[in-house]
Amino acid sequence: LSVEEALPMMTIGSAYALRRDHEIGSIEPGKLADLIILSANPLEAETEDILDIQVLMSMVGGEVKHCLDENMELCP
Repeated sequence: LSVEEALPMMTIGSAYALRRDHEIGSIEPGKLADLIILSANPLEAETEDILDIQVLMSMVGGEVKHCLDENMELCP
């Protein structure tokens, strides 16, 4: 699969499969804010470099759940 095919499958497609796409799966007003900040854009990275992309920060339900130590400025 290409990155362009995989990303929707992992986001809105997964939410649809769970029948929760009305509340999760995309960033829209009224939906829960589950999101991540990555060290690189997977749409622009070389295929062999995708495994090296790090999760700098993650939010679940609008709350920060993970923040990579060297990137604390991203986290409240």
